[in-house]
Amino acid sequence: MSKEIKEPVTVRLQSAALDDKNGEVVAHGWLDIEAIENLRVGDYQREILEVRRNKKSSLRKAIEEGERLPDIMLGMRGEKYTQRGSSMALESDVFIIDGLQRISALRKYASENPDKAKEVRIGAEVRFDTTRDTEAALFTTLNLKRKAMAPSVILRNERNNSNGVATLYGITMTDKNSPLFGKVCWDQQMHRGELMTAMTFAKACLTLHRHAAPGGRFLTSVTTIPRVLDNMASAAGMQNFRANLLSFYEMIDEVWGLRGTKYADRLTHTRGNFMVQLAAMLSDHEDFWDGNKLVLDAAHKAKLKSFPVEDPTIVRLSGAGNAAGALLYRHFVDHMNRSKQASRHLVTRRIDSYHKSKAPKK
Repeated sequence: MSKEIKEPVTVRLQSAALDDKNGEVVAHGWLDIEAIENLRVGDYQREILEVRRNKKSSLRKAIEEGERLPDIMLGMRGEKYTQRGSSMALESDVFIIDGLQRISALRKYASENPDKAKEVRIGAEVRFDTTRDTEAALFTTLNLKRKAMAPSVILRNERNNSNGVATLYGITMTDKNSPLFGKVCWDQQMHRGELMTAMTFAKACLTLHRHAAPGGRFLTSVTTIPRVLDNMASAAGMQNFRANLLSFYEMIDEVWGLRGTKYADRLTHTRGNFMVQLAAMLSDHEDFWDGNKLVLDAAHKAKLKSFPVEDPTIVRLSGAGNAAGALLYRHFVDHMNRSKQASRHLVTRRIDSYHKSKAPKK
């Protein structure tokens, strides 16, 4: 029997025309439901946002009321197209760069109202000869201007350009032996089983290595984090960098628990301030390091296990803003030194070991 030959998937633009946009040739036109169904979604996109049961989204209401939705932006990974009259057939794979939520809402409306599916359409701008990386860069540029875009999504989309971010992503998304496997949210909103956002995770990882390279004390912008992570990974050595992160979270899992937990609402030790200040205490004291390698022995873990995580003051400081960080840090240091002679207190790093520098440029 001969094999079935599949026709290439084609996206058609109606009322199509070419245009010059800042020196780049783009296409404009209308997409109908058939074309909408053929659009592809890249891994740089946010997840499709869900709406609570029995509650309609603003997009759904706009569609039902016949309002025109804003045009979407598409990227075709190629240059070949065929134009007949006012119809343009895009002959390479076409990806959604901007407008996934609109397309999702239109698809759902059409599936639930098949008699009205032919009425579904939306305007589109098409960029030619795009790649995954150029689409992701444009997606980030467009969405950085919108409050709705989560920093975790921006970080996730940098993993192909940053070894540091790729390491964090791998620990949480591909390493099934990691205590954080499936526990970190890299999407727009938290899902069941996730304990922290990627932004919170990245800040703790940066702080743990803030003695190794400049930048770890200035956690101000999501756009600077990939570069600072790369600098720290390079300074510590990538193998040490990854091993240190695993050791840190293995310790948290052993002392307070991570793998078996499902919800973060009442978990003091998964809150941002708690992890960042714990990481800061470890980074700032030589007792926990052998060169660039984090070493947490049984005595350290036993001492941390008695830290009063359920004390109301600790709970409050762990969930408060950055201003509470210094107080929580002091609680960690005092606890580790308690019942010890002054000569056996934690050894603070020399000030010149901090590689003092100005905050990194945005």
